[in-house]
Amino acid sequence: MRALAVVSPSVYQKIENKCVFSIDEVEVLLGFVDIPKTEFDSTSQQNVNSVLIRKVSFSLNYRDLALMQLVWSKIGIAENDIFYPIGSDFAGYVEAVGKNVTAFQAGDLVLANSSYPDGEHGSAHGIPSNHSSKEYEIFHFGKLMKVPSFILPAEAGALGIGTQTAGSMIRKASPKPGDNILVTSVTSNTAFFLLNSLWDERYNVYGISFSGSNTERVKQQFPFIKEIFSVKTKGLPPDLGFDVVLDAFSDTYLEMLTLNLNMDARYVTCGVYNQIPANWKKEK
Repeated sequence: MRALAVVSPSVYQKIENKCVFSIDEVEVLLGFVDIPKTEFDSTSQQNVNSVLIRKVSFSLNYRDLALMQLVWSKIGIAENDIFYPIGSDFAGYVEAVGKNVTAFQAGDLVLANSSYPDGEHGSAHGIPSNHSSKEYEIFHFGKLMKVPSFILPAEAGALGIGTQTAGSMIRKASPKPGDNILVTSVTSNTAFFLLNSLWDERYNVYGISFSGSNTERVKQQFPFIKEIFSVKTKGLPPDLGFDVVLDAFSDTYLEMLTLNLNMDARYVTCGVYNQIPANWKKEK
């Protein structure tokens, strides 16, 4: 089976489907590698709650950049053949199930269930795979969800983490009709998932971007946004208060937002922008 992986220089020289991927001005070697097919015995006691998935699509999330950089700091200096399959989101078809699995059957199209902080049906919490580009992979059935028929397999492979993250943030923020809501880093993928979830609701939605680039395209895509502000130009108006802030990158925006939070405002974040150790380039 195949997988997209960060590869050592020696592997890179041997494979055909490959590329050089630049992250923070550092070149990371990527390529499709052939690895043994995952074996799955549906009668084994070890697999009673497990499902074998054949992937048909996968995608890289923002977190994958951090993993790729960390892995490359080690693999990039390796003299032997070594690789690390990457990817966080996926969609695939059920190939086989363990004897206790009744929620899925062969042929079902599924994607990852990244429920957090609790896993479902006794499964572990969080993202089920750091290697979603692997063509075959085994999961606990609690880490999977069926894909609705109106969603194409290629689309489903990019929906898992973003959809669940946006849904969780909005539930925790508990916005009310008439609330002023600010979505930060409004040109990011996380913001797009948030904005799609806020569509047609009775909120006053605003956005903010650090650079201010590409904000006109965002306004066209989400015409309900009242205004998009830029940190590099005027920033936020001092007299505009927010009841809810949905922030993708707390290390970028939290401090500057404190003066614009209304009494009893709800602030929810899902991560930080600077996910890479400052010395990772030196390790390379």
